[in-house]
Amino acid sequence: MVRVDSRHVRQPADIFILATHQPSVGVPITYTRNGDDWQILDGQLDSLPIATRYTELPEELEVPVYQGNLIGLPGEFLGTVGYRLDNGVLVFNGLQPIHLMVANGVGLEVATATELDTTARFLSWVNQGERVGNPFNVSPDHSVGLGTTIVVDPEHVGQQADILMVAIRSNEGRHESYQREAQQWGSWDEQVVKLTNASISNVTLEPIMRDIPIFAGLLNELPGEYEVYIGYRLNNGVIIYNGREPIRLGVPLADSLIYNKPYYNQYVMDGDCVKKPIFVANGLGIDAEGQMVQDEQTCFSGAVRKREGTSPDSGMYTDNDTIEASAKVTVNPQHQGQACELYIVAVYQTFLSQTRYMRVGNDWQVWNEELGSLQSAQSFSKLPSQIEVDIYEGPLSGLAGEWTVFVGYSRQGDDTILFNGIEPIELSVTRRDR
Repeated sequence: MVRVDSRHVRQPADIFILATHQPSVGVPITYTRNGDDWQILDGQLDSLPIATRYTELPEELEVPVYQGNLIGLPGEFLGTVGYRLDNGVLVFNGLQPIHLMVANGVGLEVATATELDTTARFLSWVNQGERVGNPFNVSPDHSVGLGTTIVVDPEHVGQQADILMVAIRSNEGRHESYQREAQQWGSWDEQVVKLTNASISNVTLEPIMRDIPIFAGLLNELPGEYEVYIGYRLNNGVIIYNGREPIRLGVPLADSLIYNKPYYNQYVMDGDCVKKPIFVANGLGIDAEGQMVQDEQTCFSGAVRKREGTSPDSGMYTDNDTIEASAKVTVNPQHQGQACELYIVAVYQTFLSQTRYMRVGNDWQVWNEELGSLQSAQSFSKLPSQIEVDIYEGPLSGLAGEWTVFVGYSRQGDDTILFNGIEPIELSVTRRDR
């Protein structure tokens, strides 16, 4: 229901509807309704499709947003409904968007093999150093961590339960199943009734069971594709688990060069023939005319971590979180020792707008995207071999939206800015009701 501003009653207007889907696994996508059809939003306000047209706005109007099932779309939805007057003014529910959570858990009554509905949600992650996500390929030569946070079905809060963990590995057409018993993983005969307790038994279920560790270590001797399931078993035999969104990861052979991030996709041999990863240049340059050039010897990496706690970061952030964002620049050897300016730019995207900021010293200011007006965050009289960049440390309150952060530098006498244009730091912040 929309109660129209009295100043706008009887004016012509377009009704628009947006829905941003933040899946439990992956990046958010914003959709817009074009008539009765949904399509991905291109981010351009002047081409924002309309759901319907009113020649005269009434005092109140009912806007049907969606009718149907959300099977296959677990995660969080934020809905925006509003109207656009012919003079370009937008009025929408920005302070209180429609908020909908779609569960990704599945219930199983073991005795009868009956599937049950549940509102439980599983927020899982795979962590390898600064690389966080789910799913992705991992480096077999580096330790990997897996974990999950469980949003428990309200009907089960306060009950006693055992935490169960299962992994299925596929490699060259063969399948092997494992279960976690206490702190060790062992083979499993795929008999659900024979599942033993995992690392946590007879625990009292809280509304949110945070950062439950599943695995930490090397997988170099067990290449293949993995599906990992975690859940809790109630005393009545019902199991609630992440059946709609298991944790998925791939582990290549140790001599394979197939990884999904460039920091691990090239190797050198040392004297005893042990393969070791080397950094791969991922710097991009932009000159004064706006032309892009590739830099073959500069490498950028970034990290975002929640300040509180010591557990691996899940990569999911809300505007209740406090974070530390940083970057590391491995400088082109030919540039070391030269004077330079360091730049930090953040692009902030919400449902209906995009704003660019630059850091000037320790202050953030709006930037007009003109290279000539870009100011530096820090000056160096001599470039070191590596630069540790503190980008932001503080709360995310009031910062819900999509953030893309660029870090770069330019040398004295050279207008070209080298920056992390190939792999910027990306951060998604969702709004949480307090």
